[in-house]
Amino acid sequence: MRELLCPNCQEGIGFWSMAKSPTPYHMKCDRCGTRLKVQKYAWLVTGIALLAGLTIGVLASLRGSMGEFMVILMIGAILFEMVAYIVLRLAGVKLERRK
Repeated sequence: MRELLCPNCQEGIGFWSMAKSPTPYHMKCDRCGTRLKVQKYAWLVTGIALLAGLTIGVLASLRGSMGEFMVILMIGAILFEMVAYIVLRLAGVKLERRK
């Protein structure tokens, strides 16, 4: 897996930097503060991760109680971030500055 690097300071972008952003278009370097986005494949990555998260959400809604639904929905959100980060690293995607 290739490491995601900030184009400004060459610092590695870790999972938590990715987890703090709502989409691959809204990342920020923790070291220098540069706003970042994925050069290409961002919609594909977002789609794959969203599909994984929604699958968990649909399975949760088939259950019963609202408490179970909320817990599984949170697991789906975490799964969304994890899948997005892993797919970005496996695809070897580069980051660029966001204007």
